[in-house]
Amino acid sequence: MVDSVINDRMKELMILNMSSPQSTLMTDESPIYYFVDGLMKHKSVNHNIQYVDGALHTNTIEAFWSLLKRAWHGIHHHYSKRYRPLYVAEACYKNSHQNTESLVDAFIRDYFS
Repeated sequence: MVDSVINDRMKELMILNMSSPQSTLMTDESPIYYFVDGLMKHKSVNHNIQYVDGALHTNTIEAFWSLLKRAWHGIHHHYSKRYRPLYVAEACYKNSHQNTESLVDAFIRDYFS
């Protein structure tokens, strides 16, 4: 029952947020992702065999979650449910602009242009 509820919720979130035809979902071998087959391009890497198979890996999302967790423990100390989407959006913005010379300049340019 719980697995069904989790899969239904994950499916709903993924369809709403990840329906780009050019996107490919890269996951580990967990069966919770099987439902996406047929909905979008999906490739998985079996961590019991290897962690990277050419361009197929989960390192990018693992690095992002690490960034989010460091912000939680090091800066914010608590994510209220009400503002959780904003904390995630902040981490997404920082991650997307991590190679920008100045994060402040990028923010001003994006906000005012």
